[in-house]
Amino acid sequence: MTHVTSILNGKGGTGKTSVTCNVAALAAVAGYKTLVVDLDPQHNTRNDLGYPAPEGEPSPGQLLMGALQGFAEPPMWRNVRHGLDVIAGGEELEDWGVIATQQRQRRRGPPEVALARLLEPLAHSYDLVLIDCPPGIRELQLLALVAARFTLIPTKPDEGSLDGLIRVARLFGEARPHNPDLELLGVVLFGIDSRASRFRGEIRGQIERELGEPGTVLNATIRHVLIPASEARARHQLAHEYEQARPGVAVPGTTRVAASASGLAADYEELTTELLERMRDLSTVPAREGVPA
Repeated sequence: MTHVTSILNGKGGTGKTSVTCNVAALAAVAGYKTLVVDLDPQHNTRNDLGYPAPEGEPSPGQLLMGALQGFAEPPMWRNVRHGLDVIAGGEELEDWGVIATQQRQRRRGPPEVALARLLEPLAHSYDLVLIDCPPGIRELQLLALVAARFTLIPTKPDEGSLDGLIRVARLFGEARPHNPDLELLGVVLFGIDSRASRFRGEIRGQIERELGEPGTVLNATIRHVLIPASEARARHQLAHEYEQARPGVAVPGTTRVAASASGLAADYEELTTELLERMRDLSTVPAREGVPA
C-alpha cells in the first residue's frame, strides 16, 4: 500500500489532526481520491471535518475495534468533502493495547498487522490514505506504522515535541520486521512564528542532526496563528475554507474572519504540494493538476 501515510508524533498538541485533515481535503480538491483513518481515541477529525456524530449503538469506536479483529465492517463516512472519505474511530480504541496483548498470549498472529489487513482491500480505491495517530498509545502507533509506506511527523519547536519525534523514530525499529519498506516522508514544523526564520533554521538543523538524515525537515511550515486556527475548528472548517470568507467580510452569526487566515491557508497548500511532490517522486501517488491556491 504505497500511498498510505501515517501522521504521528509521540506528544500531543503537535498538529497531527490539523495536518491530516487540511492535507487530505486539499488533496481531494486537487483530484486525489482520499481516505482519512482516525486512529486517535479522541476522534478530533470530527471537529475539523464536521461530519455528524453517530447516534445509537454500536459506536464507530466499537465498529473499528471489531474491524481490526476481523468481525465487523469499518465505520465509513463517505464524501465528508468531495472526494474525501473517513474511517471514524472513538474512545474504545484505548482498549486496543489489551486486545493486542491477548492476541499475542493466545498466539493468534501479530496484532501489529491488523490495520494493514483492514486497509488492504480498501486502499486500491484511493489515491491517498492518511492515518491520524494518537500521541501516546504505542500499540495504536504500531498499527499505523505497519500499515503505512510513509510517516510524516509534525512537531512544535519545544523540547517535549522534539522528544516525541525521537520516540517515533525509535518505533520504526519495532515496525520494520512487519513492514520493511517503511520510510520517514518528512518532518513538518508546526506552530512556528512566521517571522522567526533564524530560529526555524536552528530547529531544522537540530532535528536533522538528531535523526541523522539531512533533508528530512520539509520546506513548508505551519505558522502559529491562534485566532484563525481556533475559529476554523469551531466552524468545522479547514484553513482554505475559512479563508474563502475574505478578511473584513462578516459571516452571519460569527465574528469577522481573522486577517491572518490567508497565510495559514497558504501554509497548508504549500505543505500539501510538497508532500504530494515527494510521493510522486517515489511513484506512490498518481500525477494530478496540482493543489489549487
